[in-house]
Amino acid sequence: MTKDSEWITREGDIVLRKEIHALYGGGLLRGIRPSTTSPNVLLFTEERPAKEQGHSHEGWDISKPRVFYFTGEGKDGDQQMTGGNLAGLEHAANATTLRLFQAWNRGPQAGGQKHRYLGAFVVDTEAPFRHEIAVDKQGNERKVIVFTLIRQ
Repeated sequence: MTKDSEWITREGDIVLRKEIHALYGGGLLRGIRPSTTSPNVLLFTEERPAKEQGHSHEGWDISKPRVFYFTGEGKDGDQQMTGGNLAGLEHAANATTLRLFQAWNRGPQAGGQKHRYLGAFVVDTEAPFRHEIAVDKQGNERKVIVFTLIRQ
């Protein structure tokens, strides 16, 4: 495991999720993982966001190339500003850095899912998030949190 202040992964690096967590702490499940061993909040997105989980609002803003819209965590019912969502929102106050990873080459792979590191981000202070309507796996509408992230 690296020291708290070290971040050795470079933008564009492709690494296994289990390696990310071995280096920086966190866990293998959930899209937002506050680290218990480093000053980071690890964010995970899919190459093609999962619409059945309400992630249809996720991705790069084509008119603002440093802005990425990231859907909060919570697969069922309305998303709440608790747990990982709150850790993401309050990252600056907690002196943590948001680190965004995107799934790379989906499908079964020896050693687990690979992710590409997209970089360090902050939540936009002027418009940190918005609520959007999305549909879950059962076809039910629900409110999701969509964070506005700015690449550093």
